[in-house]
Amino acid sequence: MERRSKGEGAVYLRGDGRWEAQLRLGVGRRKSVHGRTRREVLGKLREARWALKQGLPVSSRKLTLAAFLERWLEIAKGRVRASTYESYELNARRVNADLGEVPLTTLSPALIQATYQHLLRRGLKPYSVLQVHRLIHRSLTHAFHLGLVRTNPTLLVFPPRPRRRATTALSAEQLRLVLDGTCGDRLHPLWVLLSSAGLRIGEALGLRWQDVDLELGRISVCRALQRRRGAGLVFVEPKTRGSRRAVELTQRAVEALRGQRTSQAALALLIPAWKESGLVFTGLGGGLCSPTRPT
Repeated sequence: MERRSKGEGAVYLRGDGRWEAQLRLGVGRRKSVHGRTRREVLGKLREARWALKQGLPVSSRKLTLAAFLERWLEIAKGRVRASTYESYELNARRVNADLGEVPLTTLSPALIQATYQHLLRRGLKPYSVLQVHRLIHRSLTHAFHLGLVRTNPTLLVFPPRPRRRATTALSAEQLRLVLDGTCGDRLHPLWVLLSSAGLRIGEALGLRWQDVDLELGRISVCRALQRRRGAGLVFVEPKTRGSRRAVELTQRAVEALRGQRTSQAALALLIPAWKESGLVFTGLGGGLCSPTRPT
């Protein structure tokens, strides 16, 4: 008979009518799980196998939220954008401060709700607490699918509802005054493009001259410039297919970009240390221009 490999278990019905499964932990070591039904035992066995594979305690009674989140973040790291992962890490630290040592099996809606209230009292904004809630909800949904918890307690809590910020667009007259006031400024073409093409500033700062067709009056948006913690300024791909798009330019934007290309070429000749990057908008020396503080 072929031997079972480490982590493989067997399920059988005992004489007393209960189901049992045994999981091999190594040479001479086994873990037994019991239940009233075969389905219940299979769920516990799946839970124990996952914990064994992740190097976690085989019993979910000993598995803390912090330990589970650590492994969950490792899985998420290869599946989400870097900025999303940074947000996950931040919110995991916030929740672990209150709930990290709590075993998954004893997490309750009351404990989670109390944590939200504590974070609000500490001065965290409602939107930030909502992000914490979303992290816990996603991770515990994964734990539920693995059989580590019987239910997802976040389904019974009430996260804060952030107030919607009122946004006011500039009127046509206000926009004209802004553009007229920046006329002659080095970044005037950037303001013209942003006001007429519907681009985010990171998308505009990610534009290369190869993405611009002034004859057709069109640009191709295919990346954006972002600032990342620990990495500085980096180019990122669009989140969705809709973000990768072609944009028709107004005549004013075409003229502004023509002027930008001419003035950039002149600066490259004047500045010995000019960095040729192929970007439409650059810093003073030809390098990257920060999307948070364009100068």
